[in-house]
Amino acid sequence: MNRVLKAGKAATALFWAAVVFNQFSPLQGSIGEILETLGALVVGIHFCEMVAFGVKYKNLLPNLLMHCTLVLVFGFFHFLEAGNEATRPN
Repeated sequence: MNRVLKAGKAATALFWAAVVFNQFSPLQGSIGEILETLGALVVGIHFCEMVAFGVKYKNLLPNLLMHCTLVLVFGFFHFLEAGNEATRPN
């Protein structure tokens, strides 16, 4: 499972790199428009995940702001990883 989470985070990072690149140097044709639309859609979805994450793990994780930021960037992949950390016995 750990490999899947790392691969998902890597794919998400590549996606965000493509979205940022497209903002500074727009790609030709419809691919640029698709990246822009998908980027906005993914930000909205990740924002909802971040809110749900904050509510669920408010008192269970130290440094909640850092984890919420990572959920905003990586979405469900960090949500799962941090959830495992929060439920791990001390």
